[in-house]
This record gives sequence, C-alpha cells and structure tokens, in this order.
Amino acid sequence: MTDSSQALMDLLNRSQRTMEVSFKFMSLPDAASKIRYSLQLFYENNLLPPASDIFHPKSDSASLNARNEGNQHFKAGNYVAALENYNRSLCLATTDSDHLSIGFANRSAVYLNAGFFKFCLANIELARKFNYPEKLRAKLENREKECLKLMEINEDGAEKIKKENVSLSYETSKEVPVMIEGLECAKSEQFGRFLRTQRDLKPGDVIIIEKPFLKLVGASAEYNRCANCLETAFLNLLPCLSCTRAMFCSENCRQIAFDRFHKYECPIIDGIFTFNKSIVTGIRATLYAFTMFPDIEDLKKLIDDIDTSQESAFTVDYSQISEKNQFRAIYAFATNESSRTFRDLMRMTNDCAIAWYFLSNYTDLKCILKDTEAENFFLNVLFHFVQAASVNTHALGFSNIGPAVFGGGLFALCSLINHSCAPNVVRIADGTTNVVVVRRFIRKGEQLFDSYGPPFCLLDAKQRQAKLKIHYNFDCSCEACVKGYPLLRNMKTTREIQQKFVAEQKKIKSFDKEFARKKFEEYREFLMKNHEKYPSFEVCVSEDNLVTCFCVLTIDTPLEFVLKPIN
Repeated sequence: MTDSSQALMDLLNRSQRTMEVSFKFMSLPDAASKIRYSLQLFYENNLLPPASDIFHPKSDSASLNARNEGNQHFKAGNYVAALENYNRSLCLATTDSDHLSIGFANRSAVYLNAGFFKFCLANIELARKFNYPEKLRAKLENREKECLKLMEINEDGAEKIKKENVSLSYETSKEVPVMIEGLECAKSEQFGRFLRTQRDLKPGDVIIIEKPFLKLVGASAEYNRCANCLETAFLNLLPCLSCTRAMFCSENCRQIAFDRFHKYECPIIDGIFTFNKSIVTGIRATLYAFTMFPDIEDLKKLIDDIDTSQESAFTVDYSQISEKNQFRAIYAFATNESSRTFRDLMRMTNDCAIAWYFLSNYTDLKCILKDTEAENFFLNVLFHFVQAASVNTHALGFSNIGPAVFGGGLFALCSLINHSCAPNVVRIADGTTNVVVVRRFIRKGEQLFDSYGPPFCLLDAKQRQAKLKIHYNFDCSCEACVKGYPLLRNMKTTREIQQKFVAEQKKIKSFDKEFARKKFEEYREFLMKNHEKYPSFEVCVSEDNLVTCFCVLTIDTPLEFVLKPIN
C-alpha cells in the first residue's frame, strides 16, 4: 500500500468516518465507481502525491555519483556491482551531456577486462554515438585496438557460457504441451481448481516448463534486467532516454516495451515503483490488455466471452496458441473478491485510485480511452487484475541460490498449483520460464503443492499462518500445519550429518557442476528410498540440496561467476 493510501485510511479512522465511507463504498455498483469515489476522497483531503514523487527527472550530478561508485567497484574487481552502477549512471544521465557517453566508455573497460570483447566494442561505438569528449578519444581508441588484438587469440566471454537445456521428464501432454502427460486439473470446494497427478512422480522429475503471459522486473533489478524480456544480457543494457528506471537489452525490446506498456509507465515510473507487486502487475496486465487490440470494443467482446469459472490453462487451444488465447486463462484467475474484507478492498481501491490519478493526469492514456465509458471499462479491468495478481503473481528468482527475486510473472498453468508449507514440488525460474520440479515422491492421485512462503522447517506455524493470511487471505490447513511438523533446527540429527550436508551445499553453490550432477543423482536415490521418513532432517535437507543441484545444472550461471577479471 502506498503512503498516500495509508494516510487516507488513517485519516478515516481518526475522523471516525470509516462507517460512513464503508456504507457508501459497499453500495457502489462496480469497481470503477469505487475507484472514482476513493479518488474523490484523496482530492477532498489533499492526500494525492506531488508530481515530484511521480517522476524524477534525469540528473547529471546523480549520474556522476553513480559512475563514481561504479569506478570504486571496478578498481576492487567487483565487475557486477561496477556495471550495475554504470547502468544506473546511464539511466540518470541527460542525453545532451558527456555523462551518457562516459558511462558507455566505462562499461567498455569492464567488458575488456572481463574478456567480453564484443560487448566492449559495442560500448565503444555507443560512447562515440553519444559524443564522447574529444580530449578522451585517444584513450578510447587505444582500448579498441587492445580489444581487437585480444579477440584474435581469445574466445569471447559470452561464447564460453554453456547451459544445459531443461526438458520434461516424461512424454509431453498433447492437450497442454508445457507439461508432462498424466497431470490433470481437478476442482473441489476446499481447493478450488488444482493440479494432481495420475502417475507416480519421483524427486527431481521436471513436470512443467511454462513461459509467462506477462512478466515485469522488480524494483531491485531495474539496472540489471531488461524491462521487457527480463534478460540480463550480461548487464549490457540500453537506458530509456526519458526516464531513470528502465533499461532494455536491445532496440527491439525497447520498441516492444514502448508499444505495449512503457509509453504509459515511463512518465509515472517513480510513482509506479511505490506500489506493491500486485498493483504494479495489475497496471501492466491492464495496459497489455488495452494495447492488445486496436479497438477497445474487441477487448470488451473477448472479456464478455470468458467464463471465469471454466477457463484455465487446460482450455487454451495450444494448436493455435496466441496472446488472445492465453489472455483468456489469465483473465480467469481467481480474485477472491467475495472473501475479502472491506478494509482489504478499500486498500486495493485506494491504490487503484492513485494509479488512475497517475495514468489519467500524467500520461497519454486518454488517447485510447475516448470517453467515460471506456475509462470505466479500464478501471474495472484494472481492479480485476489487481485482485487476481495479489494471489496469482509468481516471483521470478533463483531458488536456493542468490540473488533473490528479480521480478514477477503471470503463469496460466502454474497458477493452478496450490500452497502447502510442506510442498512436494518447487518452481525454479530458468530466466523467466517457470520450471516445476518434484521435491519428494508423489503418488498417483495426489495433488501438487508448491510453497507460497517459507516452508515449515524454517518458520513456525503461527508465523507462517500470519504471513499467508496477510498476503493471500487464507487459513492454511496443509499437512505441516495440521500435524505440527517441527522446525529444521529441532529435528534430531548428529553434528557429523549437519556438517556433511553444509559442506555439500557449499560445494554445490560454488557452481561445481560435476559435483552437482553427481550429488543430484545421489539425492534422488536417497529420497526415493527414504520418502516415508519425511519429515526428518536428512530427508528435508536432501530435498533442499536436490533443488540446489538442479539450479546449478540448469539456470543461468550467476553473473559474479562470469563477469570477473580474466587475469
């Protein structure tokens, strides 16, 4: 929730207007009228954010400070931190100053020293394109000559990176080709729609490989991920020339982003970054929807045709897969509106009102929203997606190995996997693709469970329940909560076994792929033989290490392992 939204809630409490507002709010016929009512309250109480909070202009002094930080990291041999700061410097630099060209030149030095010669040359060309200072040109030309010489006798760093392709462990489903044959969608009063298996599944099995319908970069990764495709591109990113918080891996991605969402997000990007992930995802999903068709009437027809109680990844026509087909399953995500409290709905509505204030006053969105009817349609879709995103957005990040979450996405199939504090599968982000891997033996007929938060072995039941209630609005009744599974630190084991597992995990996390491959098979065999001992220290830690091995073998090698001095 934004500061403004919290301020309004606090003001209503102090003025004892909560009952009055609640009655009025709940009597309004749809989300659009509720959002407009909320916006009216913000105006009446002078609580809307100032323009200075919505968009921060480029600043050469801030660009210089970021570049100086980058220089310190470069001298220390910390090339990832150096490039992240140079990228921030590029985003902050005004386009008519030397700071943009110097930022590219500094990046070229990092890439030269790291052995990424093509990136070095590309950044030298960008430095020239943006009028690198004449007095420094000789230095740049000498770097270019050195780079060309080194290219003749060395393999380029980007070409050395080898990655194992991930594939499904069993035959592919003909109906839903992003999963194995034998998974099915079921429905119950307790769980709603869910996934279960009609075959036994073994630890380490890959059962789903799904790309997102929509993805967005997190607030901590705006300078190391493309705002459109979320690739790192080894941090060789291009800055948006208008705002200070978006970078792109190519001109093509920059154009796609501009057409679909960034031309509306760009003028309000600092305001957007104040929202929580469900609001940001809701804004992006709504912009995607409204830029999917040249005519809003076509979007209305599509939404009117969607049966939200029936549509899912299993109803998508994969023989002629299209964005519109995928949209049907995404729009059908559960919103949980009927179980939400007034305060929860009001908080969401407040943030939607602020988002609408940003979009309607500081962007060109009204060019496609020609009248009040179109605006109300936009607001209703926005509120729908914000609610759906709050319980269906999947974090993108490395499981078991750092760094932490770098973004989020909406996945039609993976959204059907329910929560358990004792999960039997895990989602691993291979780039922006969700790879679902089996953690422990799953019998035919059992439901698949992922964890939406910390598993039982790391956090006690009371704390887990509180977090799940706040973020997902449900009371967990999984096996760990019902049976009172113990924390890992309270499980019986020996000091020798603890030390063994810690040492193995440390070696795996050093990205020793041969060791990881060997241990992966050992953990699979151990977990199959000992699954009935779950939960025990050895089984729980073997599960965790199995996942870590899988990550090391399949995901992109973390940049700190590849962007480093070659000498």
